[in-house]
Amino acid sequence: MKKYLVLLVVLFFCNVALTQETILLKEFKINGHISRGDSKSQVLSKLGVPTKETNDFNEMDETNVLILHYGDSKLYFENNMLSSFEIEDTSLHVSYLGNQIKVGQGISSVSNIFPQSYSKRNEGSHGGGMRAVHLMLFGKLLGGTQEVKLDEFINIRYDPNTLLIVGISHSRY
Repeated sequence: MKKYLVLLVVLFFCNVALTQETILLKEFKINGHISRGDSKSQVLSKLGVPTKETNDFNEMDETNVLILHYGDSKLYFENNMLSSFEIEDTSLHVSYLGNQIKVGQGISSVSNIFPQSYSKRNEGSHGGGMRAVHLMLFGKLLGGTQEVKLDEFINIRYDPNTLLIVGISHSRY
């Protein structure tokens, strides 16, 4: 009986490993050429002057955060490096391996890019009745040579009535 239980557990974890998409953080670009880790000056040279700049404090990391606003979208900088983003309008977009993802686009447009994550899109809701496709990210840790699962996500939120994308954000624990 123990052998069967162990075999079942091994098969379960093998199945999970085989069905998990490897989505690389380094392949996400804002407006096709801005990456997480870019400096404020690099971003400004590519996007121009923001609508406004504000400051905040990240309590989890205990660090100051500079926020560049482009319309309703926000780019967050910690230690002068782009650390996160919230895209809430058409002023910015993301791309993954050349595929553009924009606010206002139909959510089905991500089905060919992230088929496994898209197939799980209806599991749970994301505030205000919105739904989301959650993309678990992989990347290299500092000094690492292999891509590993990070504690970071891209969330593509959409309206379940119109099926249109309403926001795209990067978050981490």
